Amino acid sequence: MIDLASANTYNEQRARSSWISLTDPIKTGLLIDAETEIEYHPSYNIPAEEKSNSRYIAAVTELAFHKLSIKDTPGPNVKRIKQSRYEEEYFESKSSFENTMHWPPIVVSMLSPWLVKVSLRVQTIRNDN
Repeated sequence: MIDLASANTYNEQRARSSWISLTDPIKTGLLIDAETEIEYHPSYNIPAEEKSNSRYIAAVTELAFHKLSIKDTPGPNVKRIKQSRYEEEYFESKSSFENTMHWPPIVVSMLSPWLVKVSLRVQTIRNDN
């Protein structure tokens, strides 16, 4: 998990008073929720050694602040468990503020170095009859 002090410093540099006024347990819950969502996202592969990278810390902090901005009050964090049908079950069932397609563009941009690039190839099945 990213360091709470790093997230606080990042948000203080951006003069985010709504973040500064939160209690540490609420901040930690938002950060854990954001980091878990990024970690289990099927489109990103972030190696463990990269998780101390300032770009990764900024992306998690931005997503946590975004979650704070769109919710009235943050709920308790429940760590999500990756399932076999994770992509379909998890992302299709999310409301707009929890859906990755509604992540702020800055978060998507910051995570771009870890985007998993998949080749889309169409295979032709030929019938030799």
